[in-house]
Amino acid sequence: MSGQRLEIESIQCLRALAAGTVICAHAFAHLLSQPPLWPWTAGRIGVTLFFVISGFIMTVITPEGRFDPWDFLVRRLLRICPLYWFITVLVGAMAWLGLPFFRHTVFDAAHFIGSLLFIPMERPGNPGHIEPFVKLGWTLNYEMFFYLCFTALCFLNRTQRTIVLCALMVGLATLGRLVDFENPIARFVTGYDVLGFAAGAVVGLVYCLRPGLVAASWRALGLLCLASTAVLVAAAAGLTDNYPSMWLQAIVVTFSATTLLATVAMERAGAWPRLRALERFGSASYSAYLFHMFPIGALAVIAPKLLGAEPAGLAYLAFGLAGLASGLAAGWITYVVIERPLLRIARRFTPVPVEQAVPKGG
Repeated sequence: MSGQRLEIESIQCLRALAAGTVICAHAFAHLLSQPPLWPWTAGRIGVTLFFVISGFIMTVITPEGRFDPWDFLVRRLLRICPLYWFITVLVGAMAWLGLPFFRHTVFDAAHFIGSLLFIPMERPGNPGHIEPFVKLGWTLNYEMFFYLCFTALCFLNRTQRTIVLCALMVGLATLGRLVDFENPIARFVTGYDVLGFAAGAVVGLVYCLRPGLVAASWRALGLLCLASTAVLVAAAAGLTDNYPSMWLQAIVVTFSATTLLATVAMERAGAWPRLRALERFGSASYSAYLFHMFPIGALAVIAPKLLGAEPAGLAYLAFGLAGLASGLAAGWITYVVIERPLLRIARRFTPVPVEQAVPKGG
């Protein structure tokens, strides 16, 4: 398979699933001062699935041989930057003006500019926490790092790129476990989240090299996906805290990769159902990821005033579902009103349409 615009409907469904998982996690977690562990686990699954999808897509849409690094990087920047810069400037203006919900947000010029440039930095007033000005943008910092690594391998063919990329990402994650870096950038890029991109690239390589075998094996891959799901559920049930660990991330990455491989195999075999609502929302997943915290944050402020400091029972469930619904709605509205117009503008700078983004969750 040669590099091409990717048109795999099931990918859009997985994007919708990843975004919905992250939104659900935040909707239920932000209602409580000490939330249960399951929202944290759900958010990690959603984010990792986004990263795995990103590794898959970048592997599939680029040519089998060498590719133009400038063209690739410009397309990625035009796809990711406009909406992210929009929300960063918007939140920055609200914080600077001291508007409600943003009065406690520290505005630091260097941190703000670093966020716009996707430079991992510690958050002012919160030492040890590497977060951009808009906290959700931490996943985009990983995306941009992955794009830079992928661009640097433009002189290799697809198989060579995947091998080197996997070696690099596994090496970085291993180094991060062996060395306690003080530099924020070094500490960030050696985080275990980079493993998702490597896993996605491997799935993409298999999909490109053996499409017939992938399609013929969809039932076996489906069983493998179910097995990895069972392992993930068992691991999540045994968690005692939300401290990140390499073993849990390895399980989440395996689950995400097997889910992706089984999904695209089903579609290639003609066994994937048309889920048009999910496909359509998958197009809005980037907007949903970046903007869902506006309504969820508002509900998190309102809920304690109406229900007490720690909502429980049906009240907790109702407000959590309301947060999920409002987050999904905010994402779709943002996609229609802001993201699509920005995409139309971006297309003026590229010879062919810009591909859908792969953000981002957590």
